[in-house]
Amino acid sequence: MRILALIQWLTVDQWAAIDAEYREAEAKTDAKGVGVLVLVSVLLILKRYYGRSRGFRFLFGGMVSDWPMPKIWAYLYANAFSLITYFVIPSLFIYFVFRERIQDHGFRLKGIWRYKWLYLAMFLVVLPLVIVASRWPDFIRKYPFYPNAGNSWSEFFIWETAYGLYFVALEFFFRGFLLFTQIGRAHV
Repeated sequence: MRILALIQWLTVDQWAAIDAEYREAEAKTDAKGVGVLVLVSVLLILKRYYGRSRGFRFLFGGMVSDWPMPKIWAYLYANAFSLITYFVIPSLFIYFVFRERIQDHGFRLKGIWRYKWLYLAMFLVVLPLVIVASRWPDFIRKYPFYPNAGNSWSEFFIWETAYGLYFVALEFFFRGFLLFTQIGRAHV
């Protein structure tokens, strides 16, 4: 019985607290939200057609064969394009158009420890699943996204840094910029 109570506290109770916090703020629809939706649409279209490894190969062709680590550049291009479209442009939009701080759009660490038990519980649930999935052939074919990351320590650290920055930008874009603007609660 205590285990069920612990599971409820780690999941349902934590999510209920988060939901209650967001319900307290007043939601509104305005020109700000419309502007964000237009910008997001344009950025996602640009990302789709120009921000992939294919776009790099189209722009730079065979030039990279003389560069060090020639296979990594198309992947770095895609991640850099994501960083620009998911973080840099939205941040500039927040600062110059909204005249707000990016911290008000979810890009902050303040209060993160308040939900540490929820994060820990999610991590403990997902970790064994990832370990099991990592043995499946389909998983191995898909990950890592850059298959040469194990060729050298340099390639590994360059790739992991780029991939980590990609995830920060991605999270900011969808769980910060888009979400905080759309719910009309930039100062939650």
